[in-house]
Amino acid sequence: MERAIVLENGQTKDLSYAHNSEPILVFNSPRSQEGSINYHFLEILKNGCLFSSKYESRVKTFKPLKVICFANFPPLRDALSADRWWVFQIKDDAFVAEL
Repeated sequence: MERAIVLENGQTKDLSYAHNSEPILVFNSPRSQEGSINYHFLEILKNGCLFSSKYESRVKTFKPLKVICFANFPPLRDALSADRWWVFQIKDDAFVAEL
């Protein structure tokens, strides 16, 4: 079983500090955060390298993560490159792919 970390939206420096090379990130976005999702953090996770500036600053490198985001609203499609994500809706207890 692979390790995972579950995070909510936050500042890049805080999220970067919290990540410790877990191969899976689950990002849970409450409805109240719809206009302020940290897409920058999601992008740098997919790149496999981030700068953690909190406390003792350092660069963290890792294999690009599997990132799973849950939200009650659709993502901003132009916030990340199209090849960075697959979007699904949960309908009647099934995953339905959005094209």
